[in-house]
Amino acid sequence: MKKPVSQEFKVIDILYPKIDFNLEPRTGELDLKQAFRGDVVIKDSRKVAVRFGVALFENKKEENNNNASPVKAIVEAIGLIEFKKALGKIKNVNEIPLIANILALLYPFLREKINYCFSNNKIPMLLPPLNVIDLLHNAGDSFKVTDTRKTISTRKKLKKD
Repeated sequence: MKKPVSQEFKVIDILYPKIDFNLEPRTGELDLKQAFRGDVVIKDSRKVAVRFGVALFENKKEENNNNASPVKAIVEAIGLIEFKKALGKIKNVNEIPLIANILALLYPFLREKINYCFSNNKIPMLLPPLNVIDLLHNAGDSFKVTDTRKTISTRKKLKKD
């Protein structure tokens, strides 16, 4: 069994590139389902941008308005992360050290923004707790990883006599 590598990270910043909310005034409860998306951009050997988002959809089609959008809210957060040690080659999101911890750190920010959007319409909405380990296990392949690091050659040029 491979021994885990000890790694530490710090959050440099959290940004919100997308907050969309589309809800017509209504009474009664909403029946919403959620979908998650994410991607990772590796900026250099120690800096990573992790985008994590949630979209809320209505489970049923509205009877009164067939043209109504089923998407009711989309919120994305980007965590700018700096690792203490340099990262090696990464092809899959599950190869990023402490990725579950990073997503678990971003999720409360998504929950708060969703709650804020719905509270303006006096509809209580709080996303349920999320098992990030299960999310990564079941949907980890859908998280896109983009490595923008330039490869640096460590070979020295030979002098010609």
